[in-house]
Parts: sequence; C-alpha cells; structure tokens
Amino acid sequence: MACPHSFRRTLTLCAAIAWAGLAPGAFAHDVAPNAGLGGGIATGDIHFTNARGHVSGENHSNAVLYFSVENTSDTVHLINHVSSPSCGAIDASSAMEQPGNPDSALFTHLALPAKTTLVFPPGGFHLLCRGLAADHGSALTVTFGFLQGGTEQLTFNLTPPR
Repeated sequence: MACPHSFRRTLTLCAAIAWAGLAPGAFAHDVAPNAGLGGGIATGDIHFTNARGHVSGENHSNAVLYFSVENTSDTVHLINHVSSPSCGAIDASSAMEQPGNPDSALFTHLALPAKTTLVFPPGGFHLLCRGLAADHGSALTVTFGFLQGGTEQLTFNLTPPR
C-alpha cells in the first residue's frame, strides 16, 4: 500500500533535517566572518596537493584546475581570495554549472574546516582560469589568500587541450 502524499512529504522533511544535523562537513555560508577563526596566519596550517590542470576553451583561453587542500590545524581557516598573474579572472566552476551560477565566487569565502581535507576534482567544483595569458607556458601559479593573513602559492602543471 502506498503512503499518503502528506506522510511522504513529512518523512522526506524529517530525513532532510536529520541528515543536515548529522552530516559531517562545513559549508562556506555556515561560518560567520571571524567566528571560530584563529587569530594566526594560515601559512603552515594549510597544505595543497594533487595540483593538475589542462588548457581549455575557445582559442585555448582558459585553464581548468584541480587540487586538494588540507587544513592540519585545530582552527577553521577562510580562503578570501585567489589570483594569478596569468589569468584575467579566476573563479569556481563545476561540471554542472548553470549560467549565472552564484558559486563562481566560492573561493572568496571558502571555509577550510579544522583537521579536514577538501578535494576539488574533475566532475566537481574546481578553479577556472579565464583569459589565460598566451605566454603561460606549461605551468600556472595561483595564489590563495586567507582572512587570517598570509598567502600560499600553488603551481599547476598544465596539459594541452583535450
């Protein structure tokens, strides 16, 4: 026998509330500015790995960048800017991006939870360098800035367009 429509809706709502309360992880919008953030500089607590990317786009004017970032400290750190002299603009993108996606500014307010590794893989959120400089060579250096102060640079080895 099928469940009444209102019962299914209530069950779905209860499941969503329970999942939200039990699911581990942190979302950038869940962290108020400076709430639970350490007063120290993030440098030394943050470790980037698995940097890779490829040239893409019309006229090979973009670079798609994938990486992992680990926060080894007991403190939440917040990435508040990302830049590269080889990119006209750099922002977040995903395989399921919709036009006008508000997540494009993700790396201007990204919380890195304490003792956590975040992965930005192919098929998921990643960085997109738009307006790639013609003389970029086979590597691209990106600078990540932190609300607490300090910066970290990450070099991506770029493969030719697919």
